[in-house]
Amino acid sequence: MDKKNTIPYFRAKILNKDCYVEGFYMAYPDTTYCFIEDYIRSPVKIIHCIVNHRMTDWGLPNESRIIEIDIDTLEQIGYFDSQRKVYKDEPWIELVDIKESQNEL
Repeated sequence: MDKKNTIPYFRAKILNKDCYVEGFYMAYPDTTYCFIEDYIRSPVKIIHCIVNHRMTDWGLPNESRIIEIDIDTLEQIGYFDSQRKVYKDEPWIELVDIKESQNEL
């Protein structure tokens, strides 16, 4: 496998839900301050997310969702390539869509 043209692929538990999501990990600050003193006085929370991509319907634009996760459950499960495949220490397997419980997100 040529990892040069791949992106790490992750799975984690959705925050405050009993289900998991798979996709691409990202983290961003909850806010931005102008002065360093503000960061010292009120540290900025880092939001941990999985970006999930899924098909909607034939011929319609696909959907990307940013879903907040429990960072303690984050695990890398493989690599995503341009052919929509995930590799995890074994032959290529098809990309798995989001795993949702019966409750809608």
